[in-house]
Amino acid sequence: MPDNATPAEIRLAQYSQRTKTWAIATYNDGTEKALHKIALELKDEIDRLRTQRRFLISQLAKKDVRSGEGDRKLREFLGIEEQLAAAEPQPVSPCWPTAVICGSTKHMDRLQAAAATCTRQGWAVHMPHLTEVDDRLAETLAAMWRALIAEATVVVVVPKPDGSLGDATAGELAYAEGLGKPVLRWDPRIKDVVW
Repeated sequence: MPDNATPAEIRLAQYSQRTKTWAIATYNDGTEKALHKIALELKDEIDRLRTQRRFLISQLAKKDVRSGEGDRKLREFLGIEEQLAAAEPQPVSPCWPTAVICGSTKHMDRLQAAAATCTRQGWAVHMPHLTEVDDRLAETLAAMWRALIAEATVVVVVPKPDGSLGDATAGELAYAEGLGKPVLRWDPRIKDVVW
């Protein structure tokens, strides 16, 4: 349990510990079990949103440090003036934020453009390089990619020229979302990544 847990999160964790020893019959008419499941799902969504908020704050802090100006309206909307002030330039850390690029290797130019943008934004980038692989190597690479996604700061999805995603990329997107990772999308019209 994090030190900054809310009272509701503490009570939910205590309740979860208590229910681990219950049999199915211990729940009343099933309503209690359903409400507990809903509460856990809401907590997961809140954790995901908190992660995205921290990411946005860090990106705004970087933008402010680099250019001397920030997006005032977004900072006001997020209510993060104090956090940004506290996030003034930190000493350079050897641990860089990472971006994992997911997309079809048939459109390598798009993957490279997205990777270049992410690199310019200060992320260490992982992207596919092999355009043809056999089934055995494909399985190994899929497992490796999931591990990279799990450790990544953000995941950048690069759609095909028609805007669609292939099956493998859609699977990687679903995996990243399931982990609560911030997912950005490469937009070739503006040559940038967007939410």
